[in-house]
Amino acid sequence: MSRLEPTEEEIEAWNLGQIKQRSSNLHAKTIGSVMRKLMAQRGYAAIQATNELQEKWKEIVGEVLAGMTCPGNVSRGTLQVIVSDSGAMQELSFRKKQILAALKAKLPEAKVEDLRFRVGKVN
Repeated sequence: MSRLEPTEEEIEAWNLGQIKQRSSNLHAKTIGSVMRKLMAQRGYAAIQATNELQEKWKEIVGEVLAGMTCPGNVSRGTLQVIVSDSGAMQELSFRKKQILAALKAKLPEAKVEDLRFRVGKVN
């Protein structure tokens, strides 16, 4: 006599086998890769990059112009810079190539290809 239905023990053994197969496809990840992904998702990397950009900005343009400007975000390779007045904006425009070269040298990971200045309130 042949039986068509599996027994409860056979079903349980088959289910355990499926669980073991699925877990074997999982790979352990390093804590560093998990932390980088978490920091990127939470925006901590962007905050750190912004702080570093502001520090380097001060070195590149000098104390006086740094006090009259506020570098913003880099979007599609363009760094947005808020400038307190049109005189400072003109000075930055004259030095644009020099500033870009210094940014590329000191912050290559920022990938700044252009600068856009606009007059606004600087904190």
